[in-house]
Amino acid sequence: MAFSSQKTRIRTKKRTPERLKFQLSLLDEIAYEGFPSNSFILISGEGGIAKSTILQCLANKFIESRFPCIYLCVDEHPLSVYQNMCLHGFKLKKYLKKGIFQFIDLFTYKLNLQNEEFDFLKNSLVVNYPINWQSLLNTVVSYVTLLESRYGKALVIIDSLTELLNKLDVNSVLDLMKALRFEICKKRNHPIFASSHFGIKTFEEFEQILEYHVDGIIDLRYDPVAMQYGSLVKQLRIRKLRASRYQSKWYSFDIGNGDLIKSEVDTIPQKLGSLNINL
Repeated sequence: MAFSSQKTRIRTKKRTPERLKFQLSLLDEIAYEGFPSNSFILISGEGGIAKSTILQCLANKFIESRFPCIYLCVDEHPLSVYQNMCLHGFKLKKYLKKGIFQFIDLFTYKLNLQNEEFDFLKNSLVVNYPINWQSLLNTVVSYVTLLESRYGKALVIIDSLTELLNKLDVNSVLDLMKALRFEICKKRNHPIFASSHFGIKTFEEFEQILEYHVDGIIDLRYDPVAMQYGSLVKQLRIRKLRASRYQSKWYSFDIGNGDLIKSEVDTIPQKLGSLNINL
């Protein structure tokens, strides 16, 4: 497939970024103006804090609104991602069959697994290694160009950039990220969401450079005060969101019914009270 048709280039030159909603309640409350469609947004946090779940909720909300999505499975097999999304009540088969939701599988190759036995995964693209970052870029851009020709828009989700470092070197992953941001976000005005794990000393410099280049950063953490009393309360904040107004404080959150919602227990005294702790 051609990297970019002349027709696509002409159309994208005339377009300006629109503002999109996250379609997740808490994020839309915090970023009350939405975000520019030409944004590369990073969701950063330690392992097990729900980065992937948030990405899957985003994907579901967008495809439900007829916004086609390409999901790069780096951390897990597409079947695992599919099952996780189904457990949240997402109805995906019809979107997979219609091509509105598509997996690019960067996980299967090393395990020699066969996707053909799962009917709904037959359209998934399995990327084999070794591969250079330019080839992976061409693959993603080709898929985006196809969706753009059919629907006029596309969303790309990468889960995760950190795991890509086990397949490509640091400079290659950074080059890939910058090229994807330019080719998809800036030239075509389509958003990209990606996850990144922090706290891995080997990749600390990578994280700092990555955060400099992206358009938005959503931080996840466990409430440090509640942790002192044996409770893991998940929190998020928007640290960076270019060309947008937003609240920058920490919010406790829960995930339910496929949505990201503000936790009802939102102050330290309430949290400690819910734990039956006397100060």
